Amino acid sequence: MTDPAGGLTGPGEGAHGVEEPYTGPPPTRRPDPSQWPARQWQPAPWGPAPWGAAPWGAPRPVFVPPPDGVRWAPPPGTPPHDVPTRFTQVMRARDWAWWRPLLGLLLLAVVYIVAAVVVVLLTLLTGIAPDLALLDLVDPGVLLVTNLSLIVAIPTVWLAWSVAHGMRPGWSSSVLARLRWRLLPRFVVVALATLGTGIVLSVVLGFVLGGGQVTGPVQDFGWLLAVVILTTPLQAVA
Repeated sequence: MTDPAGGLTGPGEGAHGVEEPYTGPPPTRRPDPSQWPARQWQPAPWGPAPWGAAPWGAPRPVFVPPPDGVRWAPPPGTPPHDVPTRFTQVMRARDWAWWRPLLGLLLLAVVYIVAAVVVVLLTLLTGIAPDLALLDLVDPGVLLVTNLSLIVAIPTVWLAWSVAHGMRPGWSSSVLARLRWRLLPRFVVVALATLGTGIVLSVVLGFVLGGGQVTGPVQDFGWLLAVVILTTPLQAVA
């Protein structure tokens, strides 16, 4: 489930809507070395100077930049974006590089093809689908294999996010890095009003224009219904 609202990954006006405000840690901007103060003299670590404290008070603490070779890293749990980012650009995280999307596309192509081939091989070994052409989608075995060949795309996408982009798989769902369950009822209503209406119209037009006939429940209707309920939602997510 992706984020259709085009929200932002960080706090901001209208970022996520009123019903689900951002509650995570704030974005952290990478320190700018040009803004670091120059190294200054500091008191010796073993105590005050032997001639006493300066009349103008104790020296102010000075931030000393990390030594060369030390890599800056944000605190654990910090969002991977320095500024609020829209979902369409959520992959442009703090450590984005030009090669990351190329690696992600390569992983998607290779891993998904391998996973789909494994599903087909399991079909051959177990004989679940009698028709390897996978054209008769009212057959429970054919529908199961078809859905599984698409469902394996979910862990493939998660792998691409984790390996290629170094981000949690939850970022593939929304700007909150997780599924936005409060939006689900709204989406269900929209789906019923669009997809449901389209299916009803297609059936009606099939009878009016194509001379369709009601043939009754297909064979193994119970298994077909179980496959639809258990796997079709995951197939739609994939």
